[in-house]
Amino acid sequence: MGKNIISQARGHGSLTYRVRRKAFIYKIKYPYAEGEGKLLKLVHSAGHSAPLAKIIVGDTIFYNAAASGMYEGQKVFIGSGAGIIAGNILKMKDIPTKTQIYNLESKPNDGGKFIKTAGGYAIVTKKEENSVWVMMPSKKELFVIIPTMPLLFFSIKCSAKRINFR
Repeated sequence: MGKNIISQARGHGSLTYRVRRKAFIYKIKYPYAEGEGKLLKLVHSAGHSAPLAKIIVGDTIFYNAAASGMYEGQKVFIGSGAGIIAGNILKMKDIPTKTQIYNLESKPNDGGKFIKTAGGYAIVTKKEENSVWVMMPSKKELFVIIPTMPLLFFSIKCSAKRINFR
């Protein structure tokens, strides 16, 4: 009698091929509020390739991937009044061209779906009246419509013990 090939075994969902739940105890998301926040702590998460930033804005605490160069106690600005500093959270319409970004949202308030790997980043290539073009790490251009106004982080994502071959 034959043996199951590995993809069949993974699809079955045995304990060998399941993800540990405690590895994903932190939910990555963006806050709904704008204003000034503070980075409370850089947290290690077994389920993520880069450290997470524990940020407080008002009375809301949220977790997101840390940018390269962030430090504990750093002030993080969220929204349209934020400057072009590593770790700030801005809307696409407020970002100048040739800026490195990561953790780009696909839809508003989804927490970020693109460019989430450690050390990865995309570059804003051109801006038009209602749209932004982003060069993804795969060298493909992504077209983003501004009225949806996704949020994103600046700078290169922390690379927690990862070698960057760029």
